[in-house]
Amino acid sequence: MKLPKKTFPFPTEGEIIYVIGFDNEGQFVPFYVGRSDRSIGRIGDYVSGNFSASTDFKVNRAVERLRQTGKVVVVRFDECTDSRGEERKSIEQFRGMGFILLNDFRLTPEGRQDEEEAQKAIWAFVDNLLRSLDSRASSHSVLPQLDQAAINGLTGTGALGYIRGQGGKPYADGLERMEIWINKKDASLLPYQLGARVKVKLCVNGTTYEAGLRSTEKCPFVWVCPDMLDGAAQKVSLARVSRANNLEKNEKILLSCVQSVIQIHRI
Repeated sequence: MKLPKKTFPFPTEGEIIYVIGFDNEGQFVPFYVGRSDRSIGRIGDYVSGNFSASTDFKVNRAVERLRQTGKVVVVRFDECTDSRGEERKSIEQFRGMGFILLNDFRLTPEGRQDEEEAQKAIWAFVDNLLRSLDSRASSHSVLPQLDQAAINGLTGTGALGYIRGQGGKPYADGLERMEIWINKKDASLLPYQLGARVKVKLCVNGTTYEAGLRSTEKCPFVWVCPDMLDGAAQKVSLARVSRANNLEKNEKILLSCVQSVIQIHRI
């Protein structure tokens, strides 16, 4: 009798937190975070990838696309007693680090009805993820552009915005003060409050900044404030960050937002 070669420790707890990712030139890149009450048995659902179960299908097709590009996809997991809390914490941490997560991807109504359209959108999401990694490796000054399928997938988690110049006295480095404006009617998913500056994390090309979101009752826009803090708590202007990433005045962008973490995408 020939014994199977692969082994794993028999689970002591049913609850687990897991991260699905792949190796990219020696770095583990997470793209999906989940939790389960039935240990690693949950992973079998992703292997099946039934279209009727949206999350299972998305993970299945994302893994398929990654394998087509030569990536080795792995699952990392830990047993725990509060998997829901650990899942929320891990997702927030990865977002804060600038990782693009499948957790934030939403299929369009057409994609939810048509398997082929859904697969195209998911593959476009993966292609955009890989392009963003290539961009970071070659240069930190170019924010990758999303294709239409990826835009459709992210639109349900944020809003369209515009980079606007404020005129007046420039900064000491000569740059014009910049803000990001979002029409109020499109900003329902953004965590703004009238008359108050709300702290948010702004992710631009993998780098996270502490920023502020404001609006007033009479103003038709919500705006990202011009002054921010970088990871070392040093002041940095939105204008400088925009220039470093080749984002131009009056350029239209997509802002995807989940739990006060806003990511900027070029469209």
